[in-house]
Amino acid sequence: MAPTVDESALQRRINGATANQPPEQHEEIIADLRSRSDEALRQYRQLWEAWAEGEKPRRKTISLYGDLFALKHQVEAEETAKPTEVVWGIGIATWEMSFESTSFPFEYPMLTQALEISIDSRSMTLEVRPRETDPRFEMDAFVACQIIGAADIERSGREHLARQNDRPVSPFDPGSYADVLKLAATNLDSKGAYQ
Repeated sequence: MAPTVDESALQRRINGATANQPPEQHEEIIADLRSRSDEALRQYRQLWEAWAEGEKPRRKTISLYGDLFALKHQVEAEETAKPTEVVWGIGIATWEMSFESTSFPFEYPMLTQALEISIDSRSMTLEVRPRETDPRFEMDAFVACQIIGAADIERSGREHLARQNDRPVSPFDPGSYADVLKLAATNLDSKGAYQ
């Protein structure tokens, strides 16, 4: 929130400055104090806005760290009773699905990779890395909604991922996933597109 003048503090200062002055000078004193206050605020606001702009990514990082830290503890606490799995998703499929005569919007990652979160006990650095499992080609919804060709695309996508063991799927390497996403986009619908 941008800095503003504290009106009650300014009013106390005005009251102190005008207390022992003749009433005809009050307007001039008030105008001078307000003018100096506005100028000080203008100068400070420039510095504050520059600081705030630089602070945005830091605050975003702090928030993400807090979320991941909480998620790690949640996963550990629920390991046996109600397990939670952390995954990263790649390639969001956006589709208007229909199941049992009901239409609904569908958005879900086409590829998911199970993750583990660990904390370095000395530096409290969070490490997020893929688990030693294969990525999943998420075609279940398309198959369940009987999208024509979905089962064949699922089989082809899984085979493609299996052949790519030397280049694991990574969100930081588009070449590791682009082919399988293009396969799904262009074969699920004639108007489908990989973007």
